[in-house]
Amino acid sequence: MTPFPAPRPDTQPGRKTILTEEQQDWLRRWFPEVECRRLMKASGLTYYAIHHFAQTEGLTKSEKGLHTIMKRVARKANKTKEDNGYFESIRGRRPHENTIEATRQRWQQGFHPYRQLSKSKYKKCMERKSESQKETIRRERRRDIYGLERKTALHLPMSPYTKSQLAHRHYAMKHGYLLSTDITEGHGERYIIYYDDDTDRRTVFERNAEKNGFTFKQDE
Repeated sequence: MTPFPAPRPDTQPGRKTILTEEQQDWLRRWFPEVECRRLMKASGLTYYAIHHFAQTEGLTKSEKGLHTIMKRVARKANKTKEDNGYFESIRGRRPHENTIEATRQRWQQGFHPYRQLSKSKYKKCMERKSESQKETIRRERRRDIYGLERKTALHLPMSPYTKSQLAHRHYAMKHGYLLSTDITEGHGERYIIYYDDDTDRRTVFERNAEKNGFTFKQDE
């Protein structure tokens, strides 16, 4: 970056900053690529003066300028994480006691990461979190229906039958199959359909019901 053209502009509060043609050309050249912090240090201009000029001229940050800003933000975030003991916990080590106590106090005072966002961003984050939780519960329920191993330790409320499962149960009752009255989650007969000698058995129905999670047993 080339030096800022002399003379140094007057940036006193309440006064309009007047720039020469060379100074304006300098800002047009370096604003898209250089961080505002470096521009402020090199030129002596205030943050608002630089951005006012950029808005007037329609200047925006280039891909290179945005990349530089992202790198600085990442370095600052990593330094904060290092100071707070975040990386220590990732490495399997216990953070410093002062870090633990400070974190506990912040949470007791009502701190929440999502609440630092704007209302619209907070709403979107909570919607994504809700959808993710619903999807996890749905998958766990499907594993429970088909007798597969659970992947989480979530406590699932009684999962209702799907529409196709309700249709199979209704069809079974119409044709003389025997169903358990206890359909609570975890009950062994929730997905078992019994038949006896008087049942009007249907081969195609039983095959489709088995694909839907049911099993058929003869009533003793």
